[in-house]
Amino acid sequence: MEWQKKLRSIPVLYWFSRRMSLWGTISFNLAVFINLIIAFFYPYDSGQVGAIDDSLLLMVFWILTGLSVLGLFSQRYGLQPLTIALIIRSIYHLGLGNTLILLGSLNLINKVVFVVSFVGNNGTFIMGYKAMSVTRNGRSILLTALLALILVYLFSIVGFLFLKEDFIMEVDPLAQIAAAPPQSEASRDFLKSCSAEEVSCVAESEVEEDGLERDKFDNKTVSFEEHIKLEHNIWNYLYFIVLLREKNKTDYTGPESYVAHYDKEQQPGLVSTDAGNVSGSH
Repeated sequence: MEWQKKLRSIPVLYWFSRRMSLWGTISFNLAVFINLIIAFFYPYDSGQVGAIDDSLLLMVFWILTGLSVLGLFSQRYGLQPLTIALIIRSIYHLGLGNTLILLGSLNLINKVVFVVSFVGNNGTFIMGYKAMSVTRNGRSILLTALLALILVYLFSIVGFLFLKEDFIMEVDPLAQIAAAPPQSEASRDFLKSCSAEEVSCVAESEVEEDGLERDKFDNKTVSFEEHIKLEHNIWNYLYFIVLLREKNKTDYTGPESYVAHYDKEQQPGLVSTDAGNVSGSH
C-alpha cells in the first residue's frame, strides 16, 4: 500500500511502528508495577521506604536479580524479574515517592511512543471502523458500563474495610451524636452548637438561671455582664451536670450528692432565684 511505502521511507517512524505491541506491553507492565507499589506500601511517606526495612528490600533485590539472570540465560521470563529488582533498588535508594514519579514519567513517555507507533501503522484510519464495530450493540455497552460501576463500588467498599483507619470522618451523623455519651467530643460540640444561640439570646435580656432582667442590675455594684459571666454562668452549670451524670455515685461528695438529687428529681432548687445576688454582698 502507498502509506506503507511512505512509512518505510521514514526509518525512525518505521522502527517505532514495528514495535507497537512492545510499547503496549511495557505500558501495561508499568501500570501494574505502579499499582502494586501503592497497594503494598500504602500508607507511605514520600521520602521513606515504608513498612519494609532495608535488609528485606536488599534480599528481595538480589533474589530477583539472580532469577532474572537465570531467565536471560534460558531466554524466557528474564526481563520481568530484572525490572522488579531495579524498581526495588530504586525504592531503596530514592524512596517511594521518587520511584512512583519516575515510573509515572516513564509510562507517560512510553504512551507518547505508543501513540506515534499507532499513527505510523495508519491507526487513525482504522479507528473509525473499530469504533463502529464496538458501538454497534448499544445495550452491551450500557451493561458493561453498569458492571464497571458495580465493580468500582465493590472495590471502594473493600478498600474502606481494609483501610478504614486512614479515612477521616469530618462530619458525624446526627443520630450518632445524639447516641454518643455526653463526655465525647462530638456530643460536646453538638451541645455547644445547640445552646450557643439560646444562651446568647437570653443573655441579652435576662439571666437564664435566676430570671433576673437586665434593669435589675442598674445602679448595682455588680453589672449584668459580670453576673452572667462570673456568678451565674450557664456553661458552669452545664459542665457540672455532665460531670455528675458521668461520675460514679459512690464517689460523690456532699455538695455533689445534694445537686445530683435535685437533678434526678428535675427540681430547680439548686439555683438561687432571688434578687439577693445583685446586691453585691457576695
